[in-house]
Amino acid sequence: MIQEIEEYIKQILPPGKVYPGHDWKHAFRVRNWALKIAKGEGYEDVIILCVAALLHDIGRLREKEFKKQHAGVSAQMVEEYLKDKDWFSQKEEEELLYAIAHHSKGGEGQLVAILQDADRLDGFGAMGIVRIMQPKWYLPDYDPASIVNPFVLSKKEIDDFYIAEPQGDMLSYAVDYIPYLISWFDYMNTKTGKELAEPLVEYSKQFLEQLNREVGNDN
Repeated sequence: MIQEIEEYIKQILPPGKVYPGHDWKHAFRVRNWALKIAKGEGYEDVIILCVAALLHDIGRLREKEFKKQHAGVSAQMVEEYLKDKDWFSQKEEEELLYAIAHHSKGGEGQLVAILQDADRLDGFGAMGIVRIMQPKWYLPDYDPASIVNPFVLSKKEIDDFYIAEPQGDMLSYAVDYIPYLISWFDYMNTKTGKELAEPLVEYSKQFLEQLNREVGNDN
């Protein structure tokens, strides 16, 4: 089952053909983070967790078509994908679809908490920086006066923006997305997720500080 889903993900989310930073490699990394969190949190239903992690972002392909945020679209697409497969009980499938539908904004239960934390972990550290710069190549790189300023929008403002503009840019400069992603740390759900995130967030902060020095703000 997992091998079949892996092949499906590679076909449906090929690098360069989907929203940058959200191809099958992202799904595989989120799966790896999710398993690490599950081990630390004592979560045992790792098959459901792996499936949720691998399929959580397939809705990014069709956000504009459905005219709603990708998490809900992903859940609809996964429900259709599973329709003729006898892999899960009704209760298991409902839990799986709920976790996928709520992985962006959060929801109730350990599965969605782990999935959301795993997704956020892929936005920190070196990989987070790579994923930021890849899709924001068309934006100005940085504002020399405010490289290390903290991200100041509230979670509600962020959610409202992405509902209105699912693939929009809320910030003016590519590097602004690093403090935006750092702000996710305050919303981590699990103790293990926070522990895994701490060194990655520190790396992201050090990158901003180094960039600030190199552009001449802190010689």
